[in-house]
Amino acid sequence: MKLIIKYGIAFCLLLISSFSNAQLDYVFADAKKPISFQVPVDISDSLPKTRAWINGDNSTFIVDIGAPYLVINANRWQEKVLADSTITARGVGGALKAGTVQVDSFYWQGIAKANFRAVALNLPLLGDSISGLLGYDVFKDYEITFNYPDSLISFFRADSAAERTTGDSVLIVPFTLVRHLPVIKVKIGADSLRMAIDCGSVQNLIKTEFIRLVKDSASVKRSIVFDQGVPALIQEGNLTGMEWGDWRLADLEFRFDDPSMSRINLSLPEKIDGMLGFPFLNRYKITLNYHRQLLIIDARQNSD
Repeated sequence: MKLIIKYGIAFCLLLISSFSNAQLDYVFADAKKPISFQVPVDISDSLPKTRAWINGDNSTFIVDIGAPYLVINANRWQEKVLADSTITARGVGGALKAGTVQVDSFYWQGIAKANFRAVALNLPLLGDSISGLLGYDVFKDYEITFNYPDSLISFFRADSAAERTTGDSVLIVPFTLVRHLPVIKVKIGADSLRMAIDCGSVQNLIKTEFIRLVKDSASVKRSIVFDQGVPALIQEGNLTGMEWGDWRLADLEFRFDDPSMSRINLSLPEKIDGMLGFPFLNRYKITLNYHRQLLIIDARQNSD
């Protein structure tokens, strides 16, 4: 089979960031927050982009549940970034250069915070058009519904969100938080796996060992990428549907990527087998309730 050679792994921005020092400055516990709001998002490149005001500028941010805090793109604030040896960060590509930046004012859909330090990371894949990432701490008090077919994300305060029950088209799955990542248990064939959910990943990722679960091995696409200057074999293929009890979801395409999964797991106290990203979120109407630690899958929308 012919192999396609690619330079660089550009399919994900920042899956995991772990900081050794989380000061009060970085968190939004004292921020003003509305009861609910709805955000139009641009998902043209498989990442949910929104507009927020920072220091008086209307800027573009990515909503990223894989980032723990509000993260500023240091490329846009180079002269204002201060070095801080107490902060360490790791992305899917490895260690990231980190610092802090002073924020005079931040406002996004009613969420407001003033006069604080924010984490700043060198995120070269973002370029200069993206100001940063809106991470878990910004919206952890909300139930979040990803409605990608309508290009909307809705936020409801978790303590006011309605109770739901599993029905013919709605599945409720408990999750655990591994650091800031929601992790669910799924069954694929005879295998039980731990999968994290991340809207900052443009592909579904999984360890290479699970390529044996692909139904049609001849359909697997193979390519070589240069990962930090070292060639690595990456494979893509469809896995049989994920199952919870009597529920079975349609097949999804995964990228079998040991280098990325190994670096993700370096940042986690509990290891995971894979990551559910844009293809999963785009297929169903997905709700995350951090307060109750529930994943709600509405299969009536965009299911196969």
